Amino acid sequence: FGEISGLGEIAMFGIGFLCLGASAGLLTGFLTYRTRGVATNNGVSVVVLLPVLTSGAAVFLIPQLVTAPMSGFYPIGLLLSFMALQAGPLITACEGKSTYFKTISWCYGGTTALLACFAIYAAWKPIALCIS
Repeated sequence: FGEISGLGEIAMFGIGFLCLGASAGLLTGFLTYRTRGVATNNGVSVVVLLPVLTSGAAVFLIPQLVTAPMSGFYPIGLLLSFMALQAGPLITACEGKSTYFKTISWCYGGTTALLACFAIYAAWKPIALCIS
């Protein structure tokens, strides 16, 4: 999600940060679901949080990425992926529930989808970063 030019710059898209945050969140959610039923201890908690910790370290500890104006899309992608992980089970659990629960669940799912569309639209702009 970037282009390297001969001038020592890279055109970085916010969509790359958004996807990095979303993939870290989805992987963390997957690991959380896989470890349910396992005796929770500190080792399991660290392994489950490893995707978020390592990708966050990559974004916020590399000097060129810390100063990138588009790095703010990383936590947005992370938050949206966690919201999407919750929207699916809420919508599928609507059977036999009250109309109020169904309305709230569908509004939450629709809002999550709408926020994701807005984030993708806003993140699709290149920003030139200096790599020197």
